[in-house]
Amino acid sequence: MIDRNIGSTERIVRFVIGTLLVGGVLASERFGLGQAIALIAAFALFWNSIFARCYLWKWLGLNTCDPSREECHGGSGNTRA
Repeated sequence: MIDRNIGSTERIVRFVIGTLLVGGVLASERFGLGQAIALIAAFALFWNSIFARCYLWKWLGLNTCDPSREECHGGSGNTRA
């Protein structure tokens, strides 16, 4: 698994945008391709906000996680030796 690369503020923003996308789909009168794409994007944003990892950011070499915070280093949570 990759190191955490999403900071706290960005995690909140991603969660809010995901919530707005789901709300937009629920408020829609019909379900089509646009709504399906919105739900997939919302799922990805929720996943990123929960686990603080984004493979696109990794691929682009971006990191908004504060390096002074312990959780941004290694951050897998595993205690295996």
